[in-house]
Amino acid sequence: MGQQLSHHGHSQKKHDKADPDSRRLAKSSNDSHSVMAVSLCEESSDVKDAAVENEKGKRQKLQLSPNLMGISQTEGPSAIHKVFSRQSSVKVAPDMATPTTSTTDDFLEMGKGSHMLLFGGIAKPVPCEECEDDVGLISVMRLYNGMNDGQLSPYKFDPSLMLIVDTRLVEDFNQLHIITSYHADVIEQEQNLLLLETYDMIILYDAQGLPQNYEDSILGSTFQKMKKQNPNTFALEGGFDAFQNKHPYLCSSKDVSSEIIRQNLIGNYPSAVLEDQLYLGGADQAGSAQVLQDLMITHILNITEESFIHADNSLKCMNISVLDDYEADLLNELPKAIIFINKALKEGGRLLVHCKLGVSRSSTVVLAYLMYSRHWTLMDALGFLRKRRPIVQPNSHFMEQLQQYEEMLFGERISDVPC
Repeated sequence: MGQQLSHHGHSQKKHDKADPDSRRLAKSSNDSHSVMAVSLCEESSDVKDAAVENEKGKRQKLQLSPNLMGISQTEGPSAIHKVFSRQSSVKVAPDMATPTTSTTDDFLEMGKGSHMLLFGGIAKPVPCEECEDDVGLISVMRLYNGMNDGQLSPYKFDPSLMLIVDTRLVEDFNQLHIITSYHADVIEQEQNLLLLETYDMIILYDAQGLPQNYEDSILGSTFQKMKKQNPNTFALEGGFDAFQNKHPYLCSSKDVSSEIIRQNLIGNYPSAVLEDQLYLGGADQAGSAQVLQDLMITHILNITEESFIHADNSLKCMNISVLDDYEADLLNELPKAIIFINKALKEGGRLLVHCKLGVSRSSTVVLAYLMYSRHWTLMDALGFLRKRRPIVQPNSHFMEQLQQYEEMLFGERISDVPC
C-alpha cells in the first residue's frame, strides 16, 4: 500500500485552542433568586423532624425567592412562611446518593403539575468517584465523544487530535472499519511512522479488544511499537465489534484518501453524558432526523428562546424559553427540567438536551441534573461533564445560579468556581 496519512494543516498544532477561562463573560451584578427544597423519598419520622428543624435554620440564613415557591412577588415573606409550613411534612433522606425510582412520582405528586420542586439544603455531597479507563485502554464512549461535536478543537477539522489505526486483516478493514481509521500496514510505512508523535493520541483496535496475551498479537506488537513513538497510545476497549455494536453509523468501507473526504466522513453528533441515556448538544443536532434516528433519541429538552416542532410525533419534547444573557433566570426553570429528565430516563428513554450550541444554557441544566441526581458538588459535576464535552461553559450569570443551586442542595456553597 502506498497510501499516506491525510495530514493537511497538520504542522499547526492547536495553539489557537480557546481557553475556557478566556471565554468567560463578565460577572453579572444582578441578584438571582435563592432557595428551593426537595422531596427525595420516604424516611422515618425522626429524620423528617430533624429535616424540618434544619430547614427552619436555613430560612434564617438564606434569602428566599417567592417565584420558586409559586407565590407572586406581592405576597411577601408571610406567604413564603406559609409554603414552608405547608411543606414541613415532606419526608427526605439526607444520605441518598441517587434518587430512588419513586422520586419523580413523589415530587410530581407534590407539585400537582406546577413544577414546584423543593430543596431544603440538607443533602450531603457525595464524591464523584468516576471509573477511569484501564491503563492503556480507551472506552467506546470516549472515542465516540472525541470524534464528534463538543471538543475544543473539533476532530472534524483537526486531524492531529487523534489517529485511529485498524490492526485487523486487510480484508476485514476493506469491508468495514471505523470512519477515518487507517490500516496498520499504512501506518508502518517509514514516512508515516515519523508522524506518530504529532498526534494528541493514537487509538488502535482489532476485532475484540486487547487480548490477555496481547504481546503475541498483531494489536499488541503494533501497540508497543507506536507507544514508543507516542506515549498517548491506547487500545480500544472491546475492539471493532464493541464500537460497531454501539455506533454502526460511524463505520464505513471508505478510505481516507484526502482531507475533504475525511471531513465528509465525520458527522456531527452530540456528546454522550450518560451512555445510552443522556446526550448534550446543539440545535443543529436536535433538528437532524438522521442524528435522532442513529442515537435512538426518544426525548428532547430544548433550552432556547425558539420552540422546535419535530416531524416525528413519537418524540416527547419540552421547550424552556431562555435567552443566553445576564438577565435570564434558569434557576426557576430547573425544577421542571429535572422532572422531565428524570422521567425520561426512568422510562428507559434516550434524551437530548440542547440549546443553540450546547455550551451554556443546556450545559447549565445538565449540570444541575447531575448535582441533583448524583448529589455531586458543582465542581465535581463540571469536571465530569467537561471530560465528555470540553466546550461546556455556562455564562457567568448561569454559573452564579448553579452556585446558588449548590447552596440549596447542601446548605452551603462548596465549590469555588470562577464566574
